[in-house]
Amino acid sequence: MRYLFVSMFLVCVQDAMSQTGQLPSDKSVIQGRLNNGFNYYIKPYKGEPGRAAMYLVSKTGSMVETKNESGYSRLLSHLSLNKTQHFSKEDIQYLFLKTGSKSDGSDVVFNGYDKTIYKFQLASYTPLLRNTMEWLKEVITPSTPAANLLQAQRDSAIKQIKESGILFPQRIIEQLRPIQLGYSAFAEHPPIGSMAAMEKLSASGLETFQKKWLRPDLQALIIVGDIDVTEMKKQIEAAFASLPVTEGNPGNTSFFITPHQTPGFVLVTDTAVRETTLTLAVQYPEVDVINAGDLRNKLVWEIFQQAMSNALTILATKNKNTKATFLIRRAERGLDLVMLNIAANENDLEENFKTVYYQLVQISRNGFSDTTVAAIKAKMLQDAKQLFAARSRLYARYYADQLCNKFLYNIPDLPVELLYEQQQQLIGTISAKDITTSLQEFIQGVKHCFIVAPQQHRMNMPVQSDIVHWITTASNKK
Repeated sequence: MRYLFVSMFLVCVQDAMSQTGQLPSDKSVIQGRLNNGFNYYIKPYKGEPGRAAMYLVSKTGSMVETKNESGYSRLLSHLSLNKTQHFSKEDIQYLFLKTGSKSDGSDVVFNGYDKTIYKFQLASYTPLLRNTMEWLKEVITPSTPAANLLQAQRDSAIKQIKESGILFPQRIIEQLRPIQLGYSAFAEHPPIGSMAAMEKLSASGLETFQKKWLRPDLQALIIVGDIDVTEMKKQIEAAFASLPVTEGNPGNTSFFITPHQTPGFVLVTDTAVRETTLTLAVQYPEVDVINAGDLRNKLVWEIFQQAMSNALTILATKNKNTKATFLIRRAERGLDLVMLNIAANENDLEENFKTVYYQLVQISRNGFSDTTVAAIKAKMLQDAKQLFAARSRLYARYYADQLCNKFLYNIPDLPVELLYEQQQQLIGTISAKDITTSLQEFIQGVKHCFIVAPQQHRMNMPVQSDIVHWITTASNKK
């Protein structure tokens, strides 16, 4: 009877998809909005008996900061880890201890370019849930921090900004940030903040920032777990309904990186680097899984990445000095990076590069074999089957992460049952030709290159024109 219900559910869902073109959201999620604009998502889930995931998600990050406010979002979140209106530092540390978090809150708060998230995985004990909500409410309640606390957090922020340019590997990351973020405004708004803004920090400026951005309509509480829905709605109302409505337009909170078409080249050398790594990168618009076509595109990329990894592994067994990896990852909102990384010492870099690149050119000419792609698809189907089988035992944070994306980016929180059904259907439609086409697009789309190398080899490193010549040589080889 249960399988009949699931089948009927999937048929209804597919009918809805054919009418709207958009994948449906999880119907078990209760979504609401308080009169002051505060949002909430509640999903009852018994996969972790007696446990729940609770997130506070804010649509504010470093991208909303002006030049003079750089670092304010992060500073506010760290102030809240030390003291709020009714919670002392000892109270907060005790709360973190009760929720199973680190006492300093380093695993609680995440600061990003377009979001700030507080995450808890805790016992679904009503008094503990209520107490955690009360603290989270004070996190987003504008207040004037004590002068000594503000000074201490300012000094801590300045120290970390200084260290980011001194400590390895952060100093490498900072130099690569512009090219990896598509030379976009994101690179100019690091969540850690700027030295100039922190040195000029004022309590009045911070208060102005709080009043504009710590507003209930830009926040959402997400609770997934072994909970009573009625009780949770009651607790959310009690905790967050008193937040004052903020009048006026808060400004833009949706930010996207547009792929940068002008070729970019960056050479970074450092005394702590022991081996040279050359990376070819292609920027693609980020794919949000809104409909079945988006999901298919994502599956194509997953197969493509695995096919490339397999090909490079085989190459490495034939050429012992060749070390290369292939990675597809999200850079930031709106931008995906596809990267070929080739590692070598300075004397072998050109040879290793041409060996790897020629291998990719050959595959793009001859195509990935049906056997290779079929094996990857079979493994993906097996993984999908295992996820489906474990759907009642997944961590609550799996669903909480989905709801984060729903609130922040309006991406449907796809039910596991439907995800499995779609994977079963879509993976079968993906051919070796699709994967070969992805490789051809990568080869044709390469515009960006960055090299990280030991400081002593800087003078021996190739320049952009050298890389172009190497690519041309390998591409023309028969």
